Amino acid sequence: MSACAVEKVKWGMLGTGMIASRLARAFKEVSNALLVGVASRDGMRAKAFADEHGVPRAYEAYDLLLFDEDVDAIIIALPNSLHCEWTVKAAEAKKHVMCEKPLATSVDECENMIEACKRNGVLLMEAAMYRFQPQVELVVRMISDGSIGEPRIFHGAFCFPIPNHSNIRYRPELGGGCIFDMGFYPVDFARLIANGVPVGLCAFGIVDSECGVEVVAAGTMQFPNGMLAQFECGFQNDIRTYAEIIGTEASVQMPDPWTSRGKRKEVWLLRRREYIRRFELQDRNSYALEIEHFSQCILSGSTPLIKPEWSMETVATLQKLRQLVHERAAN
Repeated sequence: MSACAVEKVKWGMLGTGMIASRLARAFKEVSNALLVGVASRDGMRAKAFADEHGVPRAYEAYDLLLFDEDVDAIIIALPNSLHCEWTVKAAEAKKHVMCEKPLATSVDECENMIEACKRNGVLLMEAAMYRFQPQVELVVRMISDGSIGEPRIFHGAFCFPIPNHSNIRYRPELGGGCIFDMGFYPVDFARLIANGVPVGLCAFGIVDSECGVEVVAAGTMQFPNGMLAQFECGFQNDIRTYAEIIGTEASVQMPDPWTSRGKRKEVWLLRRREYIRRFELQDRNSYALEIEHFSQCILSGSTPLIKPEWSMETVATLQKLRQLVHERAAN
C-alpha cells in the first residue's frame, strides 16, 4: 500500500483474548483505522468475538485472515511464543504488523521478524501501549529538560496476583513467566529514561516448581550513564504499580505508570522530600493512541515511535534477566 493511498487503514487481528478485546474496543476511538477482521483457531470463538465487537469478518484460521487482500495491517494479539511465527507470515503476506509486547521471546526471533518485514517492505512496531500515555511523554520531557538534574536511580514495579494456574503466564511453552510479562514495563521504561542498554545486570526470583516459570522477580540494572534501575514484577504477590526516577536535583513519582483504565493520571515532582508540583493528566486510551499512531505511519510512510531494533534490545535484556533468575533458582 502506497503512502496516503487510503484515508483509513484496514486492520485484521490475530487472537481473541483479553488484550484483543481491549484493542477491538479501542478501534472505536480511532479516526484513521478500521478493524475489519479477526481470526482464531476456533471458528466459533472468532465469530463470537466479531459479533461482540462489531467486526465485519471472522476467520477460523489465522492464515485465512492473512490471505484477505482487503486487509492492510495485522495486530498480533497472541501468546508470546507465537509472535515471531505470525509476524513473519504476516510480513510475507505484505501486511504491516503491530505485535503485542514483548516483540518476541528471544533476540533470534526478533532478528527474523525485523528481516522479514524489511524484505517485504512493511512496517513493524511493538505494541507497548504505555509508551503512548501523556504522562510518559511528560516525564521523558522533564528528564530531557533537566527538571530533576541527572537521573541516578530508577524504581519500577508491576505486580498483580494471578491465582489461576491455567493462565498462559504459567505456561513456559507459550512464553510465560513474569519477566517477559509484567517485567517488560519497568525494564523498558528504565531503558527509555537512561536512553541506553544496561551494562550490568543482577536478578533474583521465585520459580514455580510445578510449571517452571518465574512467578516473582526483582533485580538491578546499571546503564552507561551511571543510572541504577531497580525493578519488581510478579503474579504471586499483591498489586503494585509504581515508577520513580530520582535525580541529582529532584525526583519524579508516577503512582500508576502502566495501565490504561480511563482514570486521570498523576505525576509528582519532589525536591528535598517536598512536593513541588503535581501534574494531573487525562488518561486517554493508550491502545487507541498506538493504533492511531501506527496507522498514520502506514498512511504517511513515517517511522514508528517504537523502532523494532529498540524492542529487540529490550528483549535481549529480558532474556538475560530471566536467565539469571533461573540459574540462581536451580542452584
